[in-house]
Amino acid sequence: MKWLGQYIQNFKATFRQDVTLDSTLTFDSVALTGVQTSAESFVDDDVSIMTSAAIDDRISAAVTAEDLDVSADSGTAAVDLDSESLRVAGGTNVTTSAAGQSVTVNLDNPIAGPLEIEQGASGGGVALLIDNDDIDQFALQVDAANTTAAAIAVRAVDLTTANAISVNCDSLTTGTGLKLDIDDALTTGATKSLSVIDYDKAGITGDGATHITTGLDINMADAATNHANGRVTMIGAQIDVDSANVQGTITQRGLIVNVAADDVGDAVSTSGIETTVMDGGADIKMKSSADAEDYCTIVTETAGRTTITTVDSAAATANFEIEADGDITLDANGQIKLEPVAGNNILLDGTVTVDAGVVNGITAMDGPAASATASGIVELATTAEADTGTDTARAITAAGLESHVSARYHYQYVHFIGNSDIATNWGIPTDNGANAHSWSVDTGVSGTTVGSTTYTAARGKSTIGFTVPLDGVLVGFYGTGRNHNNSNNIALGLFIGPPNWGATGTTDYTLRAYAAGSYSGGTGTSYKGALKVIDLARSHTLTAGDIIIPAVLETTADKVFCNMTVVIKTLIPT
Repeated sequence: MKWLGQYIQNFKATFRQDVTLDSTLTFDSVALTGVQTSAESFVDDDVSIMTSAAIDDRISAAVTAEDLDVSADSGTAAVDLDSESLRVAGGTNVTTSAAGQSVTVNLDNPIAGPLEIEQGASGGGVALLIDNDDIDQFALQVDAANTTAAAIAVRAVDLTTANAISVNCDSLTTGTGLKLDIDDALTTGATKSLSVIDYDKAGITGDGATHITTGLDINMADAATNHANGRVTMIGAQIDVDSANVQGTITQRGLIVNVAADDVGDAVSTSGIETTVMDGGADIKMKSSADAEDYCTIVTETAGRTTITTVDSAAATANFEIEADGDITLDANGQIKLEPVAGNNILLDGTVTVDAGVVNGITAMDGPAASATASGIVELATTAEADTGTDTARAITAAGLESHVSARYHYQYVHFIGNSDIATNWGIPTDNGANAHSWSVDTGVSGTTVGSTTYTAARGKSTIGFTVPLDGVLVGFYGTGRNHNNSNNIALGLFIGPPNWGATGTTDYTLRAYAAGSYSGGTGTSYKGALKVIDLARSHTLTAGDIIIPAVLETTADKVFCNMTVVIKTLIPT
């Protein structure tokens, strides 16, 4: 090779034989001083280049010397990359698999329990969120084989103002917010409850504190303004209890309420069932299982006014019966009214006793007939029936008794005969008495008003008449008379009064019976002829000791003759 003695620049050089460099070879300003081969020790510098064998030796030496360090939540591991492989192992509920350059970690399905999800105090989110977008599949299903432990247990002992279980359903149509579907195939005896609220209060309510607990709170509210033709029905609670067969002893109860059944509580503020229903609405409506249109309602309105109404949809036989194993007391602060529809009756089947009261306005009453040994309905006797005194089926009235007793009075008769010539005033017997026949004492009284015409007599006149021996009744008198010389009429009368025993003063005698003469019924018209003088229409009560003084009244001073029979009723002695 010839030395050119100058740079080869901008030219292509071709060497046909080996080229040996005695000095450095410069590439891109980097001076290379040598070449490292596989036999040489690796030198880390920037002035030598490596053969392929040297590079391979270097890689082999480096890989053989290094390990892969692995750390986990628990413990550490090292993998010799020259002779070992990294194994990804599964654990509880986790299974791994490798294929090609991929390792797959799978969560087992089903997951073997027990399984715990624990979120710290500062988790800041839902501890377990199941986000299910498959609309016809369960978001959560618990398939439990439990027999003696709860399938789902919620323990929230520190809960205060939130809900232990909260269900939010905003689009329900025919679905339910909470459904218990329980099928019972037991053939042996058992006592169970399908839903239990077990509330135990142990804390002592402090002075002035109010503690209110509601076992079941159902709040349904319609806040919408519905269409006039729309229909909205809201039912707070519906209980359906049914049996397909009545064989055996079947007991069915829709609702049992035990409130303070141990008698511990305040009776004034204790209620078994308490309802508040809009005024006029039925507080309680009881429907017949045979016909839902046959029912009874209890309605309480303003001021506590309560009405019990029975309805028979097909007829008018919705009877109302109280079958009491004891007394029925209607203790009203006002009237107790029994108001059947016109044409119907109030039927009292039994003995009716009025205790210190009055029954008014009864127009008709029917029932068993009364007798001497049994109470019942009795007809009132007429006065004629009472007078006969032989009817044993009818009751006597006061009028009938009066008629009957009057018919059994004993009539007493007192006869007077007298004559007088006293003009215009009443003439009475002299002190010799009525039996002397001379009624020549002028009383100075001419009045004829029964009950008010009075004659005041001296003490001597207390012995001229008739003294009543027993209590009785003055009926009147039947008398006759005539005028001796002239055809002048006469009148007869009876003055009666009690004597003032032991006194020497005067005594008042009052006219109690009076009649003028009459010739009616005869053939003559002269007062000189026989006249009848009759007054039997009196009913003046006589007391034993009363004095009856007969008297005659004429219109002129002429001689008149008269007699009278006084009629007095006295009871027949028994």
